[in-house]
Amino acid sequence: MIRVLRINITFIIFLALAFELKATIVTGRVTCGGLAVTGVSVSDGRSVVYTGTGGTYSINTPLDMGYVFISVPSGYEVPAQDNIPQFFRRLDASQRKAVADFELVLVDQNKCNIIVFNDIHLTGD
Repeated sequence: MIRVLRINITFIIFLALAFELKATIVTGRVTCGGLAVTGVSVSDGRSVVYTGTGGTYSINTPLDMGYVFISVPSGYEVPAQDNIPQFFRRLDASQRKAVADFELVLVDQNKCNIIVFNDIHLTGD
């Protein structure tokens, strides 16, 4: 029984070390006009972290995820490059450490127009 327990513990430690060897540490900063933005969620699709008071974050992500992205907070937008919003960064699988910074643009979201369309289908027997 003790031998089986030792083998199981050894296997679990081996899996944990194997995961760490295939992981990338991604660090970065989220800013708006050069100023830090706190509380922005950054994710790799599995884990979520939030930016601290300096707008910085750090996330340990498996290499197979291949990217990190932010959830754009209210009152901000992300710039676009070639009509592609820049809310994500691709990761280089060959790097053990990566830097992925994000820039936000402050926008006034107090005025908006909403158009509602409705297509009601009534059935009855």
